[in-house]
Amino acid sequence: MINDFTSIELAKELSDRLNVIYEVITEDEFNKNYPNDPKDVSAFWEGSTGKVILIQGRFNASTIFHEFTHPLIEHISQNNLTLYTYLKNQLKDSNGNRMNYLQVRKYLADKNYNVAAMSMESVYKEAMVNMIQEESNAITKGLLTQPSTLFEKFWNAVKKILQTLSPYVKDLNINNIQRMSFNELAQYVLTSDGLNLAETKAKYNAHALNEK
Repeated sequence: MINDFTSIELAKELSDRLNVIYEVITEDEFNKNYPNDPKDVSAFWEGSTGKVILIQGRFNASTIFHEFTHPLIEHISQNNLTLYTYLKNQLKDSNGNRMNYLQVRKYLADKNYNVAAMSMESVYKEAMVNMIQEESNAITKGLLTQPSTLFEKFWNAVKKILQTLSPYVKDLNINNIQRMSFNELAQYVLTSDGLNLAETKAKYNAHALNEK
């Protein structure tokens, strides 16, 4: 996957908005420093440090979005159980039917996740992040998956699209609101600048599969 200027600039943008630090490492550094992690990944959120780790040459802007969404979902699970439970119930198949746990596992397994190595809550959280990522790609009309070296042009196009949607989303209090759709959460990641996820930590690493 193209490791381009737009991807890095988006990482800077989301890092500033969500107060989540990130680091770009080489494939050799990944293999040396994370020997127990899956090898076929493009990036991951390191739960113990709260840091997004990006593996050079493997990620795109959509991957960036995916990884910065992980600490948001973890924050919701720790600080707003009502919303977290609501989001579990919003995990639905392509026909709009609510998925039970086994169906959620299959949803991820079909995307080549090693669900056998994941806890039940990790499965739910990963599925939520994937669905928010799908919404972000739909909202931005695929811009997040397209290689570009012109971040300002890219970001202006994204903002123009977002202005036609729900301007109130960026001001929602994520700690108190009881209901949000995955579409609204996708907008929230791209527009909110009032949330500090610097202290959000977990006992697991959440991976994005290698899209190369």
